[in-house]
Amino acid sequence: MDRRGLKTVMILILLLTNAFLLAHLALRYAREEAARRQGEKNLLALLASGGVTVSALPREAPPDPVSLSGYDKLSDSAAAFFLGGHPEGTEADGELRYADGETEVRISPDGVFSVSGLESREDPQRLCRRFCRLFGFRLPESLEAEDGVLMAFAVYEGLPVENCRVSFLFAQGRLREVSGTLLPGEAVPSAYPGELRGAAAALTAFQFWEDRPQEAAVTAVSRCFLLETGEDGDQTLVPAWRIETETAAACVNCLTGEVSAA
Repeated sequence: MDRRGLKTVMILILLLTNAFLLAHLALRYAREEAARRQGEKNLLALLASGGVTVSALPREAPPDPVSLSGYDKLSDSAAAFFLGGHPEGTEADGELRYADGETEVRISPDGVFSVSGLESREDPQRLCRRFCRLFGFRLPESLEAEDGVLMAFAVYEGLPVENCRVSFLFAQGRLREVSGTLLPGEAVPSAYPGELRGAAAALTAFQFWEDRPQEAAVTAVSRCFLLETGEDGDQTLVPAWRIETETAAACVNCLTGEVSAA
């Protein structure tokens, strides 16, 4: 056999080998996908037998935990937003207090804050939107509020922080008070040594939650964060799953499996 013929044979062998490997991988993927679908089907049936009906499981993985720091800088920034200029805070009862006229801003070391006696001449809706944009909160699309409270959730990397929110109190079309919890500007993802609970484990934990509705038709399962403060005062964004039904909502901690009302 000449060199050209030998080369042709080698190419054919390589092509056949690649085709065999691709077919093997495709078959393996098909089997794994079939096993995954069967496992999902079995889980959904098990959940339904326990009173929790779900149409499908999310395929996304939960996010990594995030370590937070930098509340000292955040306090001055928040006070300056409401008071203007470069206000100086005084420490009292474990919190920083800033004041200008009737307006007072109080901020604790864990980011819990309140603003009272607001006298801003700025359009209240514009002020709310500007605050949320600067400090990482998501407002409802409609802000047509003359009286009552509007609630906004903190957002990190596009995911809501369920227990970190701010409320805006309106009276006669004016913004009177603001209160809630701030997220610091310095955030560092932290590796978790264990396995984070996925949507399947979260739904199983939700099934045994004593406060869930007796017959719970799950309408949405989505990723989120929970803000947690350790014994040493360090704060962390903990990954969680938000599970919504027609009558209630809950969050499942991806680290501990603990279920809490949303």
